[in-house]
Amino acid sequence: MPVDSGLPTNEAQIRGNIRVEDFLNILPQVFADQASEVNNGATGTATLNLHGLGSERTLVLLDGHRLPYGASNSAAANLDLIPIQMIERVDVLSGGASAAFGSDAVSGVVNFVLRRNFEGVEFGGQWGTSFNHNGDDFFANVLSAGRQPNPGSELDGNESQIYMLLGANTPGDRRHSVASL
Repeated sequence: MPVDSGLPTNEAQIRGNIRVEDFLNILPQVFADQASEVNNGATGTATLNLHGLGSERTLVLLDGHRLPYGASNSAAANLDLIPIQMIERVDVLSGGASAAFGSDAVSGVVNFVLRRNFEGVEFGGQWGTSFNHNGDDFFANVLSAGRQPNPGSELDGNESQIYMLLGANTPGDRRHSVASL
């Protein structure tokens, strides 16, 4: 049974991303769509929007298979179904993808390829926060002139994650099971 080295296993973990949408939002063809920071009109899902054409026009695949609808009122796939620790790579095909994949892929196709033959147990976790000094004298004077409170230094945006992966192969490597918690 392999022993966890404690090192991140993919680029998302190296960058400290907890959510799949945060990992993909740095790509130039990805427009930030519904994600963890959306409140009004949110369905509780994370969606992917290529080229700003809408998440319903982006085909999302998991190992080459279409992901199901993320919510009852939206045809967009829910990225929250994909465990970020299992991602081996992400293939993004934008542009003329609709010719091969149909009208669901007008803006493009994103295929999440998961790690294969993971066997053993992997534990991990991370915690992060943001710090803003708010030490700009100009804005402090503007707030003071408007009789508004100066917020001062601020710790905000706490994110934490604890995960466990379990994987096993059957004798002869005919079947493979993975659980992500």
